[in-house]
Order: sequence, then structure tokens, then C-alpha cells
Amino acid sequence: MRKDKLSVIKTLFYCADNYASIFLNKNYLFIYRVKNRIKYQEVVFKDYNFKHLTGVKTHFSAKDFFSACKNRRLSETDITLQSTTFQKLAVLPMLQNIVCSPSLIGEYNNSGFNLDSDYLAGKELLSVGFRKDKMDYGVPNTLLKLSIKKVTVQAHKVLAVLSKKIDEPNYNSITYQAKGIELFELELPGTLKNKIAPNLLITCDDQVDIALDEAAPTKST
Repeated sequence: MRKDKLSVIKTLFYCADNYASIFLNKNYLFIYRVKNRIKYQEVVFKDYNFKHLTGVKTHFSAKDFFSACKNRRLSETDITLQSTTFQKLAVLPMLQNIVCSPSLIGEYNNSGFNLDSDYLAGKELLSVGFRKDKMDYGVPNTLLKLSIKKVTVQAHKVLAVLSKKIDEPNYNSITYQAKGIELFELELPGTLKNKIAPNLLITCDDQVDIALDEAAPTKST
């Protein structure tokens, strides 16, 4: 058990750094198509959302838990491993793949996984659940090592992903754009156009999945 906890803590430290640099205090906007109509979903990532993606039980508040991970102040006595811990932490190091490489998005199908999510974004072995808040932003509330096609009514191809800091008025960066897609050649609804800055910066690289299995914890036998 001690070996398991040390492995988990190492992964939590790594993932907290990753979360801080890519997701913390940022909005992402997923653009996709449903029956020839362009749709979009906006999501927001805060420090207190991180805990819900880990499968770890702790006496820390969600906000303090992220701080403890980020500042390397988490010890074995601070956490309790649960049945979902290793499954979640196996894919948490790859969370950035949903915003920088090909992915799918769709409404939750109430398939018996007992998720409190409105919709999910993900891939073959990575699904992130989002629950809409009062401002209609999707808040990440769960992480699954599971194909998104198993938990959505219909999984739609993400055409592009935009990002901005939460205190910025408009989306000013493209972190992913599907091959053959030119964002402003799409018939974007007016509400979406108004959310996009005119001088978009393309920050997506090779649009290839980032495999970080070496960062995932290993369960001792």
C-alpha cells in the first residue's frame, strides 16, 4: 500500500504541473457539427476541479488539494486510494489530448455509469465529463478510462478547439484544428463569431496524441 501511495503521489505532482500550465484558469471552446449545423461548448478549468479527476479521497478541500499537489506538500497520510484511483490516474497525464489532438464530444447517454455530467469530450480510452454551471460553462467533474462512444448518445467529431484565459473577453488561440478544416470557412453562428478574437493565434503543433504512460502510477501486486 505504501508503494502504491508513493506512486500515486508522484503522478499527482506531475499532473498538477501539467494542469497548471495547460488548463488552470482557462476556458476552452469545442466546435463540432451536428446534422450540418455548427455547435459549440465552452468549458472552464479551476484549481478546485483537479481533485475530481484523480479518484483520490483526501481531508483537504478541493482547492487545497491542488495546492498541496502543486507545491509538493502531499504525503501518504493525506490521501486514501479508491477503486477508481488507478483507472483515472492512468489517463490523467494525457488530459491535454482532448484540447490539442483529434477528439469527440457528445451528450451523456445515462448508460449506468452514474455520472453527474451533461456531456463528455474524449477519445478511445479517455473521457472527461462536464457539468454545466450557471453561466453555461462546462465544469470538469469526472475522468474515465473509457471510450467516449460508450457514454454518449452520439459522439461528434471536434472540428476545432479554441482557448483563452478566463479574464480575457475573446478566444484568441487555436489549440487544435482538424485536418482540412479552416475555421472561418465554416458557417459559424453569430453567437460563436462574437466570442472569437479577430487575430487568432494558432498554437497547435502536430496534432498528435501525447502518450505519457510513464507518468501513470503502477499498482503493486
